[in-house]
Amino acid sequence: MSKRPSFASLPKPIVTCILFNPTPEETIAMVRNAELDGAAAFCIDVRKLRPEYRNEESFKRIIAASQKPFMFYYYRASAETATAEDTDDARQLVLEQAINAGASIIDVMGDLYDPSPFELTRNPKAIEKQMKLIEHFHSLGAEVVMSSHMPQHRTPEEILEHLREQERRGADMVKIVSGVNSEEELLDAIRASMLLKREMHTPYIHLSGGSYAPLHRYIGPILGGCLAFCQPRYDIYHQNATQPLVKSLKAVLDNIVWRLP
Repeated sequence: MSKRPSFASLPKPIVTCILFNPTPEETIAMVRNAELDGAAAFCIDVRKLRPEYRNEESFKRIIAASQKPFMFYYYRASAETATAEDTDDARQLVLEQAINAGASIIDVMGDLYDPSPFELTRNPKAIEKQMKLIEHFHSLGAEVVMSSHMPQHRTPEEILEHLREQERRGADMVKIVSGVNSEEELLDAIRASMLLKREMHTPYIHLSGGSYAPLHRYIGPILGGCLAFCQPRYDIYHQNATQPLVKSLKAVLDNIVWRLP
């Protein structure tokens, strides 16, 4: 098992470049460019890699491109593209290969083993299985972030309750992405960030999606979020305009020195 740098102990907020390239070669090129732009860590979407590259050997090549820590995630396929072999259990075995390759932190879905509303299972058997998986990943030397994504808007109180429930399952970081599609919802997202700063004990990632989300993506880290996802550039693989470029977010964080007390 490769020695790995800690992800959760990095200075906050962690400017993390998320990569969607289909081959290790393209991914490595983006890692090197993003590191020069100021990325402090990297995140690999395993599903975006071609199937022949979803293995320990390819993961090692990618991780060797930088001394910065790497996060790996492997979410469910859409209902239209899922195969019989694409199960929650099978994907965790691939993520275990990422740990063996040197990944620092692994993303465990909040509704792993039980697809649920707001990507957070309340099924005791699924929760127990999640907690055993987290313990297993910890035993291999990796940290864990538990995540939930949803298009719906959530109030500050709902976001706090959601992350506290994730926190109880033993993750090193917790994450939620919810919808922000109006001025009122944007203000709610800002209030939620400030509430989380006061109330959360585990490092948290609070992000927004939707038409009013880009501003929150820039100011959320200033209000206490431990991590911000960025892209190396906008191209055929990286087209999410909600996520800022690494250099753009770095410019904001470097020039707004105030942080929420």
